Amino acid sequence: MKRIFYWTMGLICLLGCKEKVELSIDKDKFAVVLRDIHIAEAAANDIPDTKLKDSVLQVFYQQVYDMHGVDSTLIHDNINLMRTDPVLSREVYTKVLDELNSLSFEEKK
Repeated sequence: MKRIFYWTMGLICLLGCKEKVELSIDKDKFAVVLRDIHIAEAAANDIPDTKLKDSVLQVFYQQVYDMHGVDSTLIHDNINLMRTDPVLSREVYTKVLDELNSLSFEEKK
């Protein structure tokens, strides 16, 4: 019984002492970059030829990176950080959805 108690307490301490994950890019800027990446993916979604679609996506991605002054490594590293922290992912993707919704709202005006 004591063994279970100590294992449980140890597990709680390990989980409770988890370092907070910080992105290496501002959350608001990252949300705008992700918004544009999702728009690029949606634009290429209807291309039936897989090779052509991949080529077009690479061009679109590079345009997004250039437009925001970031590179693919920065984006991939931050996406991988978000995978380790569901709360952070929710915060960023809430901002991404807000960004997408604001574009949709502007089009309706």
